[in-house]
Amino acid sequence: MPVNPAFSGRSKIPYRPDFRHSSFLAHHGRARAELARLEGAERTIFKQLVEIRAAIKKQKSRIEESVKKRSVINRLPVELLSWIFRFLLVYNDSFTSRELLGLANSRNGLSMVSRLWRNVILDTPELWSDIVLTDDQPPDIAFLEIQLRRSRKVPLNITITGRFKVDE
Repeated sequence: MPVNPAFSGRSKIPYRPDFRHSSFLAHHGRARAELARLEGAERTIFKQLVEIRAAIKKQKSRIEESVKKRSVINRLPVELLSWIFRFLLVYNDSFTSRELLGLANSRNGLSMVSRLWRNVILDTPELWSDIVLTDDQPPDIAFLEIQLRRSRKVPLNITITGRFKVDE
């Protein structure tokens, strides 16, 4: 029978290895190894979190700089920009028929300034309510349909100039 080396010579009690104790030690060792692995993963994730937070802060700063660089007129609310366009292009009663033809060109030119301006112009019915028909160019029926659709329920201002033959 094996003799417990710690008690060799002191006791005559036979040494019986406690397998439950060695099983506990093995489990304890695995648990410590798993804890070390989890703590390492935590450090890695925390480092990534710190990097992500720094990237977020940097991106917010870029966005703020971008907003500051934008033109003042592009920072206006869409409703106010729409009102400005209506004031400039529609609510000027001094337009002649020739100037009304220029209104379409002005509308087109303004819509090419930026995507924002284009969307505001397309979505402002008052900018589409002036319809001009002249005898020097035939009406573009497809465009008139688009114009009527975009003017929605806004009252139309129809101007007819020139000499039109009326079929009897």
